[in-house]
Amino acid sequence: MSEQKIFEIPASAKEKAWIDNDTYLKMYQESVEDPEGFWNKQADRLDWFKKWDRTLDWDYNKAYIRWYEGGKLNVSHNCLDRHLEARGDQKALIWESDDPNVDRSHDPRTGNSMFGMCQNWRSTFSCIWRVQLRGT
Repeated sequence: MSEQKIFEIPASAKEKAWIDNDTYLKMYQESVEDPEGFWNKQADRLDWFKKWDRTLDWDYNKAYIRWYEGGKLNVSHNCLDRHLEARGDQKALIWESDDPNVDRSHDPRTGNSMFGMCQNWRSTFSCIWRVQLRGT
């Protein structure tokens, strides 16, 4: 299998991409030349409850790698909560059963959704599993 196939990216996918190849190459170069500055900029895109004390610390020879030491964030908040105001009416979960005629869509603002069964957003993921296991 020495054959190499190259598949062109469809124009419709390129139009929806967040970055193009030139932007990627520029970002890559920045990450190599100034890794701490680059990763600080990327981390600033998230909501942090406590900003980190040290961005990165690594020693590849010892397999020692640490990121954002001392920082505190909440993944559920960054994935869900912070988007509620602007995007709370969009579907957040689409559940499909084994039966192709049965599916359910849920958004965080719908009162009778699976989100409404959770006591708070912090328990969303455990609630989702509970709901799916019950089939409701």
